[in-house]
Formats: sequence, C-alpha cells, structure tokens
Amino acid sequence: MIYYNKPKNGYKNLSAQQIEELEEVFSCGRCWVLALTLHRMFGYPISSVIDDMIVEHAWGTLPNGNDLDIFGVSECCWSKPTHTNMTEAQFIENTEDGSCFVPEGTKLRLDNGEFDHCKQVVEEYLEPTYQFSKQ
Repeated sequence: MIYYNKPKNGYKNLSAQQIEELEEVFSCGRCWVLALTLHRMFGYPISSVIDDMIVEHAWGTLPNGNDLDIFGVSECCWSKPTHTNMTEAQFIENTEDGSCFVPEGTKLRLDNGEFDHCKQVVEEYLEPTYQFSKQ
C-alpha cells in the first residue's frame, strides 16, 4: 500500500508540505505505482531503470515521447532507462519487490486499493498541475 496520509479533502489545493510529501512517496519507493497507474488509465508505456530486477525509478512515456512522473513532464525524467515501452505485464516480469519485508523473488503487484488511491492522485493533482493529457 501507499504509505502516505491521504489529505481529508483529496489532492486538490495541496500545501507546499503536502506536495513535498507526495513527491517523496512517488519518487522514493512508489514511483512504479504511479507508472502502472498511468499505464492503466491512459495506456502510456512504462519506462524504468531496473538493476538486478530492483526498480530504481519508473515512469510513463507520453505519446510525444516526453517522460512523466510525479515531478511532471520532462524530456529525460531521471536517467537513461534500461527498459522502455513496457506493458504492465512486461514490467512485472522484469522486476521484483526489493523490500526487506517480503521473500526474495516476490513480484511487484498493484492491488485495486492502491490503484484507486493513485488514480485519485493523477486525477486531482498530477493532471491539473501538469496538464499532460493535452500534450
């Protein structure tokens, strides 16, 4: 699950501190949740940097070729991806959950609750802030 206290009024009109917390969650550990959510919602291919099956960073690629993560739209989101143009199934096949709380070899999995939570982040914060669907 996303380890983030959801604001009582959703993700509209966030304070600077709330935005910082949101960026931390989706750039440090849960970036792949956002990438998979963007893929499910819009069909954006998933790109990522994967080292020994552990995700270092993941993001969506817009139709115009730009990258999208919690920090917005950019020409080069994080670094050169090791994997590009992936579907959710391909992403899952190439990764493992690197958490020390699960057995080695456990695959990442986006459950419906986490997807719904992240979908709300996309609809109420990411899209209104960066207007990426118009690009």
